[in-house]
Amino acid sequence: MFGPSALIRTLALLAAASVSVACGASQESKPYAFTLLAESDPGEPLAGVKLLRDSKPVAETSADGTDSFALAGDEGQRVTVQAVCPVGTTNYEHELTTTLRSYANGRSPELLVRCAPNERELTVVAIFQNGANLPIQHRLKTLAVTDRDGIAHFSLRGKPGETFELVVNTDEQPGLRPATSSASVTIGGRDDAQVLERSFTLPKEKPKPRASGPVLPKKIR
Repeated sequence: MFGPSALIRTLALLAAASVSVACGASQESKPYAFTLLAESDPGEPLAGVKLLRDSKPVAETSADGTDSFALAGDEGQRVTVQAVCPVGTTNYEHELTTTLRSYANGRSPELLVRCAPNERELTVVAIFQNGANLPIQHRLKTLAVTDRDGIAHFSLRGKPGETFELVVNTDEQPGLRPATSSASVTIGGRDDAQVLERSFTLPKEKPKPRASGPVLPKKIR
């Protein structure tokens, strides 16, 4: 049987072996190259997107929406990184998991991060028949005034699905019909444009009053 001293020596050897194995594993670790791609919409690069590994930054995209980086580990190891989108955008996916592998010709796999803008822009083009110089308003605020051809354009920003109630103000031209005109426009899931068409009827000209009394013939000279 082993005595106390032999047992202590055995435990010490086991501990040393564990340390040796751990050191051997860490010595085998090496960096694996990756490319980070960030978009706000498909094909629209986005700067300022960060990747974190264990709460430490490993990559951040520049103006072209890309960055090159490396993840250290063992061949075949699964690694999870966290995506952090810029202010004003929201992640489609908060975490991405990839496998550390070596590729031929030095090729590096790509990690795609999409950050959707919290607000979208809707451009509205107003085309009003017989609707010159008419203010287009939202909540009593004038967004645009049509020109002499009845055309105006303006932009609205809001969250996807947000609806704006617009009013065409005819107070300065009370003879127009319809007297009031309204329209609803809704912000979509992407930046977009919309045409707003309206037709107004001009007031009829009042007939000229006829001369009263007998009509005398004109004298010819």
